[in-house]
Amino acid sequence: MHGRLFFLDRSHAGISPRETDHYLKNFVRGSDPINYYFRFCLEKFNGVRPHKLKEIMRLDKYLKVSRLIKRRTVANEACDAGRVLVNDRPQRASYDVKVGDVIEIRFGEKSVRAEVLAVQETVHKEEAGDLFKYL
Repeated sequence: MHGRLFFLDRSHAGISPRETDHYLKNFVRGSDPINYYFRFCLEKFNGVRPHKLKEIMRLDKYLKVSRLIKRRTVANEACDAGRVLVNDRPQRASYDVKVGDVIEIRFGEKSVRAEVLAVQETVHKEEAGDLFKYL
């Protein structure tokens, strides 16, 4: 079980058996050991820190969660039509939104610009406005 987890095989990924056993045995109490090991692998090979994983989100999902656009499918269609710009460049729905990005949505003659202040998976309707700031 410890040899192969997800897409990583320690024989070609550069993780020693000792490292694997250490991280699987010493995971944080109350958390999933496989998830912990996966995050360790991301940090080691991609330079992604585990706490940074939650600070990005797909553009279409962010537009829906922040309620800039009401439905995710509508957000997806707007991205495909080139009506959504991030940092003055048209982006696809799969673009990873980060804190500090400036999103512009064109609705016919009107356009809305907003700066991303926070990225959260779910948020209450009343708090959705805290995720962005109109420019």
